[in-house]
Amino acid sequence: MDLLGHWHELEIFEIDRDFVYLIHPEGITEEIEKTVKHKLTMEPEIVMETRPILIPMAHNQTDKLLKEGAKVSVFLYNKKDGIIAGTMKEPLVALNKFAYLRIVGMNTFAFFADMGLDADLFIHKREEGIQPEINKKYIVTLRLDRLTGKLNGDFDLDKFLERRGYDFQNEDEVKCQIVGKTEGGFKINV
Repeated sequence: MDLLGHWHELEIFEIDRDFVYLIHPEGITEEIEKTVKHKLTMEPEIVMETRPILIPMAHNQTDKLLKEGAKVSVFLYNKKDGIIAGTMKEPLVALNKFAYLRIVGMNTFAFFADMGLDADLFIHKREEGIQPEINKKYIVTLRLDRLTGKLNGDFDLDKFLERRGYDFQNEDEVKCQIVGKTEGGFKINV
């Protein structure tokens, strides 16, 4: 089941002053394989660690009174530490869609864009291509990285856009998004 980047109706099973704990769609908690050293022999062994889906209370932006057993609609994303978090906020970009996002930070390996959630969107730096500036907006796609299982952003729209011919007539009305500028005009996503 694809969890990240989608909205889910999940049940609250516990609330404390820091978090709202949600029932995982596949059971109470997510089971994670984790390699640890055995306490006595110090040999590595694989154990299953369980993690609930969390909504941080400090960032809970809802007027609803939350209570155990209630169902809430949450958008699931991953935090820096790999924990699956939920939010009732609407993200600025949806999975496999495009949006203009503001670049809010960078380091040696990545850029970070504000996607309207508590965590910023990680966009891997590449040698070629766009070199964004802080506080400027760029068109970004939200994708699920199958290798890491995390949500990431990407500036390279060509690998996500489907090229196909359309049978448009003069003065047909279409919804489009300008995604680039060329010598002959503009590139658009219809």
